[in-house]
Amino acid sequence: MESINDVLTWLTEHESAFSAIAALVVIFGVVFSPLGAGVRGLLSRKQADSDTQQSGINNPQARTNNTAASVSAGAEKNDATLARPGQSQAGQGKDRPVVAVLPLNNMSTDEEQGYLAEGMTEDIITALARSADMDVIARNSTFVYKGSTPDIRQVGKDLGARYVVEGSLRKVGSDQSGARVRVTVQLIEAATGSHVWAENYDRPLSDIFAIQDEVSSGIASALGYAITVAEIDAANRASTDNLDAWGLVARSLSAAFQFNRETSAESVEFARQAVALDPNYAAAHARLASALIRRPANGFSEHPEQDVSEAKAAIDKAIRLAPNDAGVLAESGHVLCFSGRPDEAIPILERALALCPSNAIAIAQYGYALGVAGNFDKSLSELARAIELLPNAQYLYRIHFWRSAILLSKGDPEAGELEGQKSVSIFNGFHTSWAILAICQAVQGKTDEAKATIMKIKQLMPDASTDDYRRNITALYPTGLRQTLDEGLHRLEEIWPKD
Repeated sequence: MESINDVLTWLTEHESAFSAIAALVVIFGVVFSPLGAGVRGLLSRKQADSDTQQSGINNPQARTNNTAASVSAGAEKNDATLARPGQSQAGQGKDRPVVAVLPLNNMSTDEEQGYLAEGMTEDIITALARSADMDVIARNSTFVYKGSTPDIRQVGKDLGARYVVEGSLRKVGSDQSGARVRVTVQLIEAATGSHVWAENYDRPLSDIFAIQDEVSSGIASALGYAITVAEIDAANRASTDNLDAWGLVARSLSAAFQFNRETSAESVEFARQAVALDPNYAAAHARLASALIRRPANGFSEHPEQDVSEAKAAIDKAIRLAPNDAGVLAESGHVLCFSGRPDEAIPILERALALCPSNAIAIAQYGYALGVAGNFDKSLSELARAIELLPNAQYLYRIHFWRSAILLSKGDPEAGELEGQKSVSIFNGFHTSWAILAICQAVQGKTDEAKATIMKIKQLMPDASTDDYRRNITALYPTGLRQTLDEGLHRLEEIWPKD
């Protein structure tokens, strides 16, 4: 057999040999990119029940797509596909390439279909982040470019990325059975702007899960790394075949990042609907748990103890359904940390990071759990590591908020005040950041500064009171950090407006 394609064709015709070699890919993690990616693609096609879900060498449509991609990328693609990390100026000196996946542009006439592009982008980032061979910039950093057409060279500089992924998605057709999706994706070397890999897809909408898998493996192969069958399987353990349920999870996640009381409630409701559509969808249960726990954490809960209790039940269900899924484990650690069980959260988050090393949010959650458990120095170190993978992201306000709380617990309210100032300078709409800043100021005896900060809280949450904060803290932190925050709230009570 003279080529990889010959091998793959032969495997297609010999089922038993195919199964045996596929098993070897899973067990040993084949890293020879063309073969690893090819076997992975064959596995995906073997799982499909119809010709419409086939792709690659057995699919005429895919051959047309490959030809179109080759024409669009030209000679640059053929040369750059052989590139290896370290050949470009961007990211020189790093052993692992840094990849940024920009949000796919929604080209549909219906703006409501934007969740398809967001959800697909999120899943591609998640799959790539499972590779130990590359660092993947978190979605919180790349989604600031949503709806824009930035200069890729500048994006590379801003995010410290050697490679940038961009593309578009268009849904055509009115109903799910007849609807199609058109996706164009390009992998670009940031320093030169040259194309490393490109692909076009025009498939039934029901194939969207197969497309995002192919995109992930295509990017990894172009960089010289294979995302093995085992890694892709892990990425899909919490998945669903129900496109509507998947879309609702994407909408829940999008609503969560808009940060206000109304979108917080929407985030919970979308997740509830996803669970109702597919009760065995682990990611939906995990998303529900996260949405619920964020309500008291953000001060948006009318019944914090009830939300925390339901969140714990939802995450327990998610873990039973997908005990080895990195995303589920990360959400589980987050929920456990906010349920006063940081010692249980830490090993779970360590497992999540072993499966998905570049998950910046999981790294941040791990750092916070360490701090709540009292390991202050390692906590601050991990939170700083998360910041490196979240350049220019608004989400940094939350990490600086966490660092402020940890430093306060460590007995350094002055450093905590500085972190609090960083948090509100990034996003001034998070009233809890202002609250931790006020506590740090009050503990230092900076009464005038603390009073001014309290007025910022009252502008955002006119009805906010120290009793509200204490009620939420009691539900979220039965032990540990609660004592420090209780003492700080006592200081604030002395200067809190009485009207």
